[in-house]
Amino acid sequence: MQTFHVSFPGLGIHDLVIPRVAFELNLLGRKVPIYFYGILIMFGFLLGLILAYRQAEDYGLTKDDVLDVFLVTLPSSIIGARLYYVIFSWNMYKDNIARAFDIRDGGMGFYGGVLASLLAIYLLSRKKKIKLSLFFDFFAPYLALGQAIGRWGNFFNQEAFGVATDLPWGMLSDGTIAYLEGINYPYAHNPVHPTFFYEFLGNMIIFAILMHRRKRSELDFEVTALYFLLYGLLRFIVEGLRTDSLYIGQTDLRVSQLLSLIMVVCSLIYLIYGYRKQRKDHADSV
Repeated sequence: MQTFHVSFPGLGIHDLVIPRVAFELNLLGRKVPIYFYGILIMFGFLLGLILAYRQAEDYGLTKDDVLDVFLVTLPSSIIGARLYYVIFSWNMYKDNIARAFDIRDGGMGFYGGVLASLLAIYLLSRKKKIKLSLFFDFFAPYLALGQAIGRWGNFFNQEAFGVATDLPWGMLSDGTIAYLEGINYPYAHNPVHPTFFYEFLGNMIIFAILMHRRKRSELDFEVTALYFLLYGLLRFIVEGLRTDSLYIGQTDLRVSQLLSLIMVVCSLIYLIYGYRKQRKDHADSV
């Protein structure tokens, strides 16, 4: 099993042994590895499901509604995330299309998963005749929670890290060194930003903010817009530190930063317009 030796020299932590594989299953005489990345994604999914189950009725939803949403978003998010990554990394797959279907070695684009999930929820809301804003605003906090938990999968894979840093929490491992040497990064043997951890912390804060605001919101899609605004800001900053960004063609434009910027601008416009309209409607009714 592949393992990494991970250190945080500035914190006095050295040579943590971090395995990618949690355990192996023996299926039909063949060993099938079960990765920590997949386990953490499923844990985030199940935790979100449990919390949504407990709170659904307070927001006019049934437990069946919650289960239906999770059943359509899990496969759609995986397909969308993989498709997003393959499209923007086409040179890696154009000569071997079969590789596009093998996700065991990583290669998932978060924004692709979100877009595919939103489409799936939209179609489900049409079928169940449930107000779309109710679905979106109810489930938005659990998306942030799932992201926070899933980012620890990047730690076990030693991926999604940033550029070299002299901050005390800088991370160093044989995984970071191998990757950075492969892209001819000049400071491959220096500690790097643990950007997966930045996203974990940021998403946990976003989760808390959204859960707080969801109880008080009177504006349709407010919680959803707040998610896109806050996560867009977080991802724009973190993406600027990463060394494995996807780029638009041969340009220096990072795909995730561009999408994050669009999310922030659109969310701000919607929230400003919505709050102003809310105040006007309230004033007219007094």
